[in-house]
Amino acid sequence: WEVVRADSIPVSSNVMSCHMIFTVKRHEDGTIEKFKCRLVANGNTQKQGVDFDRIFSTVVNITTIRVVLAIATARDYNLTSIDVQQAYLQADLSEVLYMRMPPGLPSRAPDGSPLVVQLKKSLYGLKQAGRAWWLLLSSFLKEWGFVQSAVDVCLYTYQSCSSILWLLVWVDDTIIVDNDVGLREKFVADLGRRFPVEDKRDLTWILGVKITRDRKRRTLSMS
Repeated sequence: WEVVRADSIPVSSNVMSCHMIFTVKRHEDGTIEKFKCRLVANGNTQKQGVDFDRIFSTVVNITTIRVVLAIATARDYNLTSIDVQQAYLQADLSEVLYMRMPPGLPSRAPDGSPLVVQLKKSLYGLKQAGRAWWLLLSSFLKEWGFVQSAVDVCLYTYQSCSSILWLLVWVDDTIIVDNDVGLREKFVADLGRRFPVEDKRDLTWILGVKITRDRKRRTLSMS
């Protein structure tokens, strides 16, 4: 964001409030992985046509996940996962949005004038945040060579000769299916140069679901 004086913005501007959200992220066995704090904009005061236009975005269908995991298990493809950190913060905003100063930061200038921030990047809580991130990620994947499925728009496929790479995207969590480790590593490296990525490697836990796999027997269970 950019800090601006409140008296310099249009009188009719909607200045959103904001707050901090504290959460505990846990491992699959219930132990604590990390404590998280996230600044969230109160987007409930946004008005369509003024503060946002379109907000629709989607995530991969659960049925698609089950079908793809079944195919990968039967064909003995590799199953891994990655997480894009602070995903919503990566997208630029096309609208002019103002927000109160976040908690803990100076809310007045040295002369006592109130300060606000003009958002330059998307922020959690904005109505268009999910869509802005989805369009940004989709654009990157298509430029890389992925084809977006007509059956499920959050399924992306890439093929080079006999090598395949499939992505199942749920906001910032992605399941990767591949039969070529080198191709998979190249993609993750390129993605990591564009976005902050955590490579979680073998798929054992996704969206609150535990994945147990026996590659020798070609079985997989979800619980």
